Amino acid sequence: MKKIIVPTDLSKSSLKALEVAIHIAVNDDAIIQILHINDIIDDVDEGKPPASGREIFDAMAETIQLKHGIKTEIIMAEGMVGQVIAKTAFDHKACLVVMGSHGISGTRELFIGSNAYYVIKRASCPVLLIPEGITSCQFEKILLPVQQTVFSLRLFEIIEQTVLVNYSKCVVKIMGITSVKSTKAIPQFLSAVDDLKNKFRDSRIEITVSQTNNRNVAESVLLKAEQFMADLIVISPGLDVADLPFFIGPFSQRIINHSKIPILSILRNSI
Repeated sequence: MKKIIVPTDLSKSSLKALEVAIHIAVNDDAIIQILHINDIIDDVDEGKPPASGREIFDAMAETIQLKHGIKTEIIMAEGMVGQVIAKTAFDHKACLVVMGSHGISGTRELFIGSNAYYVIKRASCPVLLIPEGITSCQFEKILLPVQQTVFSLRLFEIIEQTVLVNYSKCVVKIMGITSVKSTKAIPQFLSAVDDLKNKFRDSRIEITVSQTNNRNVAESVLLKAEQFMADLIVISPGLDVADLPFFIGPFSQRIINHSKIPILSILRNSI
């Protein structure tokens, strides 16, 4: 059974992330595991959070199960927040982490929170970042920017399994990024996209394609997301020139930092 980890400190951002996770899990037979991390050791007996704190999350889990029919578990932990989230996702074999882009650490930063960065880099599964202020819980217009030389059907399958489980209709725009060195890969890329279109021809998923040779990849992606009125951007391996485990390149960083919509991060270590 699929498991979705949702770290929360009861901030607005983390509660919105929980709402999105419920929407994803409701028709996917998934378990939601609400993770609360206590980084204050004072007044804690044998590493266990105070009973009053546990009671809040137990009540939350009971409400979710009664209202949505989703099995919900509570995980109480201590330690450095980012490390605990990544380790919990690995230990529990989670298929997805859904978290607020700010708020989990209890502090606000100029851009994305440092804990969210750590989880993106270290998680063994995809990470869905939810910024403050979004109103919808579903993704009907998804932008997938990708270097044409590394596009694969496997990448699309992960997106389908992760966030496309509940929606009656959605459009995925595959944005092929072209460089001087990758022009020879264009026919192969377009052929792969055609194969994907044929696979989903009679399904609820509509696939479109565009290309860009703008050397400022991040700005090009953010502009396309605005023009397309996307409600989700997917960050995938190879978007930046360097494609290394536990690494977020400059293009990906800028997109994540400046995006006003949710980001689904699928780095190499999570595939």
